Amino acid sequence: MSGGVNGRGTRAALGLLALVWLVPYAVMLTVSVLDLSVLGTGPAGGWLTLRHYERVLAAPLVGRSLLNGVLVCALILLLQLACCIPCGYALARGRFRGRGLAGAVVLAAVPIPIHVTALPLYVGFVELGLVDTYAALVLPFAASALGILMFRQAIAGLPEELFEAARLDGLGEASILLRVVLPCIRPTVAAFAVLSVVAHWNDLFWPFLVVESAELAPPALAALFARNAESGTDFGALMASAALVSTPIVAAFLVGQRLFVNAFAFSGIKG
Repeated sequence: MSGGVNGRGTRAALGLLALVWLVPYAVMLTVSVLDLSVLGTGPAGGWLTLRHYERVLAAPLVGRSLLNGVLVCALILLLQLACCIPCGYALARGRFRGRGLAGAVVLAAVPIPIHVTALPLYVGFVELGLVDTYAALVLPFAASALGILMFRQAIAGLPEELFEAARLDGLGEASILLRVVLPCIRPTVAAFAVLSVVAHWNDLFWPFLVVESAELAPPALAALFARNAESGTDFGALMASAALVSTPIVAAFLVGQRLFVNAFAFSGIKG
Protein backbone atom coordinates (compact mmCIF):
# COMPACT_ATOMS: atom_id res chain seq x y z
CA MET A 1 0.00 0.00 0.00
CA SER A 2 2.76 2.39 0.98
CA GLY A 3 4.60 1.51 -2.23
CA GLY A 4 1.56 2.55 -4.28
CA VAL A 5 1.25 5.82 -2.39
CA ASN A 6 4.95 6.52 -2.85
CA GLY A 7 4.67 5.69 -6.54
CA ARG A 8 1.76 8.09 -7.01
CA GLY A 9 3.61 10.77 -5.08
CA THR A 10 6.67 10.33 -7.26
CA ARG A 11 4.61 10.54 -10.44
CA ALA A 12 2.82 13.65 -9.15
CA ALA A 13 6.15 15.31 -8.31
CA LEU A 14 7.58 14.45 -11.72
CA GLY A 15 4.43 15.74 -13.42
CA LEU A 16 4.68 19.02 -11.51
CA LEU A 17 8.35 19.33 -12.45
CA ALA A 18 7.47 18.68 -16.10
CA LEU A 19 4.87 21.45 -16.00
CA VAL A 20 7.46 23.85 -14.58
CA TRP A 21 9.82 23.01 -17.43
CA LEU A 22 7.00 23.45 -19.97
CA VAL A 23 6.05 26.95 -18.80
CA PRO A 24 8.75 28.80 -20.84
CA TYR A 25 7.84 26.82 -23.95
CA ALA A 26 4.15 27.59 -23.47
CA VAL A 27 4.94 31.29 -23.01
CA MET A 28 7.03 31.25 -26.19
CA LEU A 29 4.23 29.69 -28.26
CA THR A 30 1.63 32.03 -26.77
CA VAL A 31 3.57 35.22 -27.43
CA SER A 32 4.39 34.04 -30.97
CA VAL A 33 0.66 34.12 -31.92
CA LEU A 34 -0.40 37.23 -29.99
CA ASP A 35 -0.84 40.61 -31.65
CA LEU A 36 0.81 42.64 -28.91
CA SER A 37 -0.14 45.94 -30.57
CA VAL A 38 -3.87 45.38 -29.95
CA LEU A 39 -3.66 43.24 -26.83
CA GLY A 40 -6.27 44.45 -24.35
CA THR A 41 -7.79 47.02 -26.73
CA GLY A 42 -10.20 44.82 -28.68
CA PRO A 43 -12.14 41.54 -28.61
CA ALA A 44 -10.23 38.46 -27.52
CA GLY A 45 -10.56 36.89 -30.95
CA GLY A 46 -8.61 39.75 -32.49
CA TRP A 47 -5.58 39.18 -30.30
CA LEU A 48 -4.39 36.15 -32.25
CA THR A 49 -2.28 36.50 -35.39
CA LEU A 50 0.14 34.58 -37.57
CA ARG A 51 1.89 37.67 -38.88
CA HIS A 52 4.92 37.02 -36.67
CA TYR A 53 5.48 33.68 -38.40
CA GLU A 54 4.85 35.23 -41.81
CA ARG A 55 7.43 37.89 -41.12
CA VAL A 56 10.03 35.39 -39.93
CA LEU A 57 9.44 32.94 -42.77
CA ALA A 58 9.69 35.73 -45.33
CA ALA A 59 13.28 36.38 -44.26
CA PRO A 60 15.71 34.38 -46.47
CA LEU A 61 18.02 33.88 -43.49
CA VAL A 62 15.53 31.54 -41.79
CA GLY A 63 15.27 28.99 -44.58
CA ARG A 64 19.03 29.00 -45.13
CA SER A 65 19.69 28.54 -41.41
CA LEU A 66 17.35 25.54 -41.22
CA LEU A 67 19.18 23.92 -44.14
CA ASN A 68 22.50 24.70 -42.46
CA GLY A 69 21.25 23.09 -39.27
CA VAL A 70 20.17 19.91 -41.07
CA LEU A 71 23.47 19.67 -42.96
CA VAL A 72 25.69 20.33 -39.94
CA CYS A 73 23.78 17.97 -37.64
CA ALA A 74 23.76 15.21 -40.27
CA LEU A 75 27.50 15.50 -40.95
CA ILE A 76 28.34 15.54 -37.24
CA LEU A 77 26.14 12.52 -36.56
CA LEU A 78 27.62 10.50 -39.44
CA LEU A 79 31.18 11.25 -38.32
CA GLN A 80 30.35 10.43 -34.70
CA LEU A 81 28.77 7.10 -35.60
CA ALA A 82 31.73 6.21 -37.84
CA CYS A 83 34.11 6.97 -34.97
CA CYS A 84 32.21 6.01 -31.81
CA ILE A 85 30.82 2.60 -32.80
CA PRO A 86 34.20 1.06 -33.75
CA CYS A 87 35.82 2.64 -30.67
CA GLY A 88 33.07 1.30 -28.43
CA TYR A 89 33.46 -2.15 -30.02
CA ALA A 90 37.21 -2.12 -29.46
CA LEU A 91 36.84 -1.12 -25.81
CA ALA A 92 34.10 -3.67 -25.18
CA ARG A 93 35.45 -6.69 -27.06
CA GLY A 94 39.04 -5.91 -28.00
CA ARG A 95 42.05 -7.51 -26.35
CA PHE A 96 44.92 -5.05 -26.37
CA ARG A 97 47.33 -3.50 -23.91
CA GLY A 98 46.06 -0.31 -22.36
CA ARG A 99 42.38 -1.03 -22.92
CA GLY A 100 41.53 -0.22 -19.31
CA LEU A 101 43.45 3.05 -19.46
CA ALA A 102 41.73 4.00 -22.72
CA GLY A 103 38.34 3.31 -21.15
CA ALA A 104 39.23 5.44 -18.14
CA VAL A 105 40.30 8.32 -20.39
CA VAL A 106 37.00 8.13 -22.28
CA LEU A 107 35.04 8.11 -19.03
CA ALA A 108 37.01 11.10 -17.72
CA ALA A 109 36.38 13.01 -20.94
CA VAL A 110 32.59 12.71 -20.76
CA PRO A 111 31.97 15.67 -18.39
CA ILE A 112 34.44 18.01 -20.15
CA PRO A 113 32.41 20.66 -22.05
CA ILE A 114 33.38 22.33 -25.32
CA HIS A 115 34.01 25.55 -23.38
CA VAL A 116 37.18 24.04 -21.91
CA THR A 117 38.74 23.24 -25.28
CA ALA A 118 37.19 26.11 -27.24
CA LEU A 119 40.21 28.44 -27.16
CA PRO A 120 42.85 26.00 -28.50
CA LEU A 121 40.37 24.69 -31.06
CA TYR A 122 39.56 28.21 -32.23
CA VAL A 123 43.26 29.13 -32.52
CA GLY A 124 43.86 25.95 -34.52
CA PHE A 125 41.06 26.71 -36.97
CA VAL A 126 42.30 30.28 -37.36
CA GLU A 127 45.78 28.99 -38.20
CA LEU A 128 44.34 26.55 -40.72
CA GLY A 129 42.14 29.22 -42.30
CA LEU A 130 38.97 27.23 -41.60
CA VAL A 131 37.04 29.83 -39.61
CA ASP A 132 33.64 30.58 -41.13
CA THR A 133 33.43 27.22 -42.91
CA TYR A 134 31.36 24.09 -42.47
CA ALA A 135 34.54 22.28 -41.41
CA ALA A 136 34.83 24.54 -38.36
CA LEU A 137 31.25 23.71 -37.38
CA VAL A 138 31.59 19.95 -37.86
CA LEU A 139 35.13 18.71 -37.15
CA PRO A 140 35.40 19.54 -33.41
CA PHE A 141 32.50 17.15 -32.75
CA ALA A 142 33.59 14.27 -34.99
CA ALA A 143 34.19 12.14 -31.89
CA SER A 144 32.08 11.95 -28.74
CA ALA A 145 33.24 10.52 -25.43
CA LEU A 146 29.61 10.00 -24.39
CA GLY A 147 28.94 8.17 -27.66
CA ILE A 148 31.93 5.87 -27.19
CA LEU A 149 30.79 5.11 -23.65
CA MET A 150 27.21 4.42 -24.71
CA PHE A 151 28.24 2.04 -27.50
CA ARG A 152 30.82 0.36 -25.31
CA GLN A 153 28.15 -0.39 -22.69
CA ALA A 154 25.67 -1.58 -25.29
CA ILE A 155 28.15 -3.90 -27.00
CA ALA A 156 29.50 -5.22 -23.69
CA GLY A 157 25.95 -6.27 -22.81
CA LEU A 158 25.66 -8.58 -25.83
CA PRO A 159 26.14 -12.32 -25.10
CA GLU A 160 29.59 -13.75 -25.75
CA GLU A 161 28.02 -16.69 -27.61
CA LEU A 162 26.92 -14.29 -30.34
CA PHE A 163 30.50 -13.36 -31.12
CA GLU A 164 31.77 -16.93 -30.85
CA ALA A 165 29.14 -18.12 -33.34
CA ALA A 166 30.04 -15.32 -35.75
CA ARG A 167 33.75 -16.20 -35.59
CA LEU A 168 32.97 -19.88 -36.14
CA ASP A 169 31.13 -18.81 -39.31
CA GLY A 170 34.36 -17.21 -40.50
CA LEU A 171 33.43 -13.56 -39.99
CA GLY A 172 36.16 -11.05 -39.34
CA GLU A 173 35.92 -8.26 -36.80
CA ALA A 174 34.67 -5.71 -39.35
CA SER A 175 31.97 -8.09 -40.57
CA ILE A 176 30.94 -8.90 -37.01
CA LEU A 177 30.61 -5.20 -36.25
CA LEU A 178 28.53 -4.45 -39.34
CA ARG A 179 26.44 -7.62 -39.65
CA VAL A 180 26.01 -8.76 -36.05
CA VAL A 181 26.62 -5.91 -33.62
CA LEU A 182 25.08 -2.99 -35.48
CA PRO A 183 21.59 -4.55 -35.85
CA CYS A 184 21.62 -5.42 -32.13
CA ILE A 185 22.42 -1.91 -30.92
CA ARG A 186 19.95 0.02 -33.05
CA PRO A 187 18.13 1.41 -29.97
CA THR A 188 21.42 2.87 -28.73
CA VAL A 189 22.14 4.33 -32.16
CA ALA A 190 18.71 5.97 -32.15
CA ALA A 191 19.18 7.36 -28.63
CA PHE A 192 22.61 8.76 -29.42
CA ALA A 193 21.26 10.28 -32.63
CA VAL A 194 18.61 12.14 -30.62
CA LEU A 195 21.21 13.41 -28.15
CA SER A 196 23.60 14.51 -30.89
CA VAL A 197 21.05 16.26 -33.08
CA VAL A 198 19.41 18.08 -30.17
CA ALA A 199 22.76 19.26 -28.80
CA HIS A 200 24.12 20.57 -32.09
CA TRP A 201 20.85 21.94 -33.44
CA ASN A 202 20.54 24.10 -30.32
CA ASP A 203 24.24 24.94 -30.02
CA LEU A 204 25.00 28.65 -29.94
CA PHE A 205 28.35 28.87 -28.17
CA TRP A 206 30.64 27.27 -30.79
CA PRO A 207 28.93 28.67 -33.91
CA PHE A 208 29.06 32.13 -32.33
CA LEU A 209 32.86 31.79 -32.20
CA VAL A 210 33.59 30.40 -35.67
CA VAL A 211 30.79 31.75 -37.88
CA GLU A 212 31.04 35.29 -39.22
CA SER A 213 28.63 35.29 -42.17
CA ALA A 214 24.87 35.03 -41.78
CA GLU A 215 24.69 32.62 -44.75
CA LEU A 216 26.55 29.96 -42.75
CA ALA A 217 24.64 30.42 -39.48
CA PRO A 218 22.84 27.39 -37.99
CA PRO A 219 19.36 27.92 -36.50
CA ALA A 220 20.30 29.13 -33.00
CA LEU A 221 22.84 31.65 -34.30
CA ALA A 222 20.50 32.74 -37.09
CA ALA A 223 17.85 33.57 -34.49
CA LEU A 224 20.41 35.85 -32.80
CA PHE A 225 21.30 37.48 -36.14
CA ALA A 226 17.59 37.95 -36.88
CA ARG A 227 17.11 39.70 -33.55
CA ASN A 228 19.87 42.16 -34.31
CA ALA A 229 19.10 42.71 -37.99
CA GLU A 230 15.35 42.37 -38.38
CA SER A 231 13.30 41.73 -35.24
CA GLY A 232 14.88 44.24 -32.88
CA THR A 233 12.60 44.37 -29.87
CA ASP A 234 9.65 42.73 -31.67
CA PHE A 235 9.07 39.99 -29.11
CA GLY A 236 6.38 38.32 -31.22
CA ALA A 237 8.81 37.79 -34.10
CA LEU A 238 11.53 36.66 -31.72
CA MET A 239 9.24 34.06 -30.15
CA ALA A 240 8.08 32.89 -33.58
CA SER A 241 11.70 32.47 -34.62
CA ALA A 242 12.46 30.52 -31.44
CA ALA A 243 9.40 28.32 -32.01
CA LEU A 244 10.47 27.50 -35.56
CA VAL A 245 13.93 26.54 -34.33
CA SER A 246 12.83 24.43 -31.37
CA THR A 247 9.62 22.74 -32.53
CA PRO A 248 11.22 20.25 -35.00
CA ILE A 249 13.54 18.98 -32.26
CA VAL A 250 10.71 18.67 -29.72
CA ALA A 251 8.59 16.79 -32.27
CA ALA A 252 11.45 14.43 -33.15
CA PHE A 253 12.12 13.72 -29.47
CA LEU A 254 8.44 12.97 -28.79
CA VAL A 255 8.30 10.59 -31.74
CA GLY A 256 11.48 8.76 -30.69
CA GLN A 257 11.09 8.88 -26.92
CA ARG A 258 10.35 5.16 -26.56
CA LEU A 259 13.52 4.23 -28.46
CA PHE A 260 15.40 6.79 -26.38
CA VAL A 261 14.31 5.30 -23.04
CA ASN A 262 14.78 1.71 -24.19
CA ALA A 263 18.31 2.46 -25.37
CA PHE A 264 19.50 3.63 -21.95
CA ALA A 265 17.92 0.58 -20.31
CA PHE A 266 19.56 -1.64 -22.93
CA SER A 267 23.01 -0.06 -22.63
CA GLY A 268 23.03 -0.17 -18.85
CA ILE A 269 23.53 3.60 -18.48
CA LYS A 270 21.13 4.80 -15.83
CA GLY A 271 20.63 8.22 -14.29
